[in-house]
Amino acid sequence: MSSYVHVDMSQLGLTYVKMKQLETKYNAYGIGIVAGIAREARKIASDKFFDSTTGMLRYNSPLRALEGKPPLAMRGDQGFVDARGYRLINYSLESKRPSKKRAYLSSYPMNLYEHATSNGRPGLYIMTAKLPPLVEGVVPKHVAKAEAEMAILAEEELNAD
Repeated sequence: MSSYVHVDMSQLGLTYVKMKQLETKYNAYGIGIVAGIAREARKIASDKFFDSTTGMLRYNSPLRALEGKPPLAMRGDQGFVDARGYRLINYSLESKRPSKKRAYLSSYPMNLYEHATSNGRPGLYIMTAKLPPLVEGVVPKHVAKAEAEMAILAEEELNAD
C-alpha cells in the first residue's frame, strides 16, 4: 500500500509565481552557458590547429605565402575567416527543450582532413578524436561559473518583493 500527498503548486501563490519566473530565467540562461563552452571550443580548435606554424593543418602558416595566398583574416571573436568570409570553425546552438541545450561545432577544412583517403593520405581525426578531450577540460570551469551565477540569480529572485 502506498500513500502520497498531493500538493497543488498553484496554491502556493507568490512562491509558485517566483519559482516559475526563476525557471524561465534558468532556461534562457542555459543556452548562454552552452554558447560560452562552444566559443571556448572554437578558440581551442583555432589555436591548436589553425593559428600555429606547427599545427597539422597549417592554415595560417608561412606556407600560405609560399603558395601565393594571403594570410587568413581574424574577425574578432569569430576566429579566422577565409577569403570568402566563411569561418574556418563555426558553431551553432540548439535548444530543443528547456533541459536540453546543444552546440554543434563544425569546420569545413577540418572535415576535409578528418578521415583517411583512398589515395593514402592519413586521417587527422581532429573533430572526432583530438578536439573533444580538449573541450571536456573546460566544461567544469563553465559549470562552476554557471552554478555560482544561478545561485545569485535565485537568491535575488526569491528575495525580491
